[in-house]
Amino acid sequence: MWPFTENRFDRVVAIEHDEQRDQFVQYKRNSQDIIEETSISSKHFFIVDTLDLCPLGSSYLVVELVGELPLRYLVLCDSYRDYLSALREAKSYGRAKYGEAMSDHMWQRSPVEAFLMRSGTTLFTNLQPHELKVVALDFEMYTSAGKHFAASSDPMDKIILASLADNRGQTYLLDESLLGEAGLIKEVCRLINQNDYDVICGHNLVGFDLPYLTTRAQQLNIPLCLGRNRSVLKQRAITRRYGLREAPEFFVFGRHIIDTLPLLISWDITKRALENYRLKDAVIALGISPRDRRDFDRGDISQMWDSKAADLLDYAQADALDSLALYSFLSPALFFQTQMLPLTYQQCAATGTGTKADLSLIRAYLQKTHSLPLRGAHVLGEGRGGLTEAKSLGWHQDIHKADVASLYPSICLSFNIKPRTDVLNAFPAVLKVLTERRLEAKASLKTLPPDGYEFKATDALQNSLKILINSFYGMLGTSGLYFSDSEASNDITTRGQEILLKMVDNVERAHGKVIEIDTDGIYFTLPESTKTAHAISCLVAEELPPGIRVDYDGHYDYMYSYAPKNYLLVKNDLLIRKGVVFRSRRLFGLQNDFIVVCVDKLIRGDSAGLAAYYRQTARRIRAREVEFDSVITYLVVDQTMAEYEEGLMTQGQRSRPLDLIASRPDRDKWTLRSKIYYYHAGNGEIKLAEDFAKDIDPSYYLELLRKTAEKFLYIFSPQDWYRIFSETPLSDEEARLIRPWFFVPRQMPATLAEYERVIKGDFQLRLF
Repeated sequence: MWPFTENRFDRVVAIEHDEQRDQFVQYKRNSQDIIEETSISSKHFFIVDTLDLCPLGSSYLVVELVGELPLRYLVLCDSYRDYLSALREAKSYGRAKYGEAMSDHMWQRSPVEAFLMRSGTTLFTNLQPHELKVVALDFEMYTSAGKHFAASSDPMDKIILASLADNRGQTYLLDESLLGEAGLIKEVCRLINQNDYDVICGHNLVGFDLPYLTTRAQQLNIPLCLGRNRSVLKQRAITRRYGLREAPEFFVFGRHIIDTLPLLISWDITKRALENYRLKDAVIALGISPRDRRDFDRGDISQMWDSKAADLLDYAQADALDSLALYSFLSPALFFQTQMLPLTYQQCAATGTGTKADLSLIRAYLQKTHSLPLRGAHVLGEGRGGLTEAKSLGWHQDIHKADVASLYPSICLSFNIKPRTDVLNAFPAVLKVLTERRLEAKASLKTLPPDGYEFKATDALQNSLKILINSFYGMLGTSGLYFSDSEASNDITTRGQEILLKMVDNVERAHGKVIEIDTDGIYFTLPESTKTAHAISCLVAEELPPGIRVDYDGHYDYMYSYAPKNYLLVKNDLLIRKGVVFRSRRLFGLQNDFIVVCVDKLIRGDSAGLAAYYRQTARRIRAREVEFDSVITYLVVDQTMAEYEEGLMTQGQRSRPLDLIASRPDRDKWTLRSKIYYYHAGNGEIKLAEDFAKDIDPSYYLELLRKTAEKFLYIFSPQDWYRIFSETPLSDEEARLIRPWFFVPRQMPATLAEYERVIKGDFQLRLF
């Protein structure tokens, strides 16, 4: 039903375009878990804004789409060869007419995406995530002497183990010493074809395993016939996402390749729950490791292989099982998005959320054979941001939080805000359906046992819907999309700010105090702490526009507000950090310890203990009596050494940590996204963490301690902060009289000025 489609095909797990036969091949997994293959004929097409870009001849049919939007000429081609020829001509003429803006005057996608778009087909209809047949693949490589990492081009290096684990409970461990490397590679291909998997997954599969496998297979003259039609593994278009190493994009006919590494990085961008993205560390941190396992340094694997260590076999099998567990954790939301979008599973994993929203609108328009807008026609300049403000700085107790459920999508629906080019009202129609589906899914969660599979699947569905719903606002302000509109985006933001300010007014009229405004919600205190959650949400929601729902989001025992979007919360003795000031992964152990101890002392009302801790830490730094973990930091490698050296020559931009490893023979072990751990030593030097000898630079770490104390600047009055966080004498009795406080900066500008003088060390003040 419009704006979505009535899917003509059930349980489809893959659709491919067979270029030789010029047929679309559909693979369906039936209820008996058997694949059925069907061939479908369909014409190829693209859309342009002028007849000048349309080809001539009997092999083409130009259809004028309805409506007055610019992209109105749909070119249907009799064959794929005709399509490629017409596309080349259109692009050539378009470049001559429009220059670099040529792509804005055309709509064109891959053959499979165009087929999904025009036919109204989506993958995985009436399937659940566990019904896909998935295999996790992992290789262990032998590295010849003198190298830290295996090089696929080195004839002395080779694949020594291949492990496979699938979601039907089967595991395979292939041993090069028994099969030979060529036999091992052939057996991997045979098992994938024999078991007829829908998905091949792995951790850093695209960044390392598949490039290595491809090179070794080429050297051994072995075709990697992994496709459902027995075609070989294909690769194209060098890509680089999330700062990962440049790698080709791989394709297997009829199957999807899902790399869990970029999925994990994307997940952690918002969650910020992981120390690193190593497979073993990630599954342990997420609590999804299927079993206890031993871990080894990659540099030890070759030596273990030479000594025939049995532990290596278990290690290799564990990698495949962990990859499968990580895939199962990360993929359900992606699965359900694929059910709703004209994209393959693999394409969905690689496509940005704004583009997904854009495609859903384009599909709705093509369903009605309607013309399309030009790409990026209504995006001008930077959009406005959401409202954030720290209204009360310092230490607070008994805090409530209330936020607007799906603020920006709710504004779109309540005020009928949409792109100016959306003449069919597809934007609100799609958004309404997605929102209703999510509410239904969330309601179902309340009736399902939380440990059951159905609960997990329904939760994944509502989460995938949430991602898509929120992507519609992001789409509006994103350049390069067909339905983007910065004016509509700014209108939504402005109305969002007005709603939040009305919520603030409601709290203050009830004699409450608003502490923080954070994009879609507020933190506040109320004079009557015994109010129910329902009563509080009703109070905050008074006189808000229809369709805007306020949810009570929780109660916190303590809150320290430092700056907009940077604060600390304590709930049931659990410390929750918000903002880069308190959550940065680059914080030293010294800083993290200080934050934890400071909050603990404040909760206990132990100002004397806090003062003593600060002075004791300073003394330990001066005496170099510090622990290794307290003074180590790291740099994430975001460029290859070749790129760094080229940058030095052309731009002169230096990085001290990269300089540290540049001349080392083992520098290749620091790959992209790995970390260089180092510390600050005497004489202004930095040294690698592995060379740690307690030879720290005390002046550097004393300054670091002072800067960390400044993160708690507003916890006390200016003069009390200085008395606590300095090394001037302070008796326990004096310290015990000092109490945490808060203040409203707009009402007390003189106090802010006093804090600035404290930081600058200007003690010639009446305060002191």
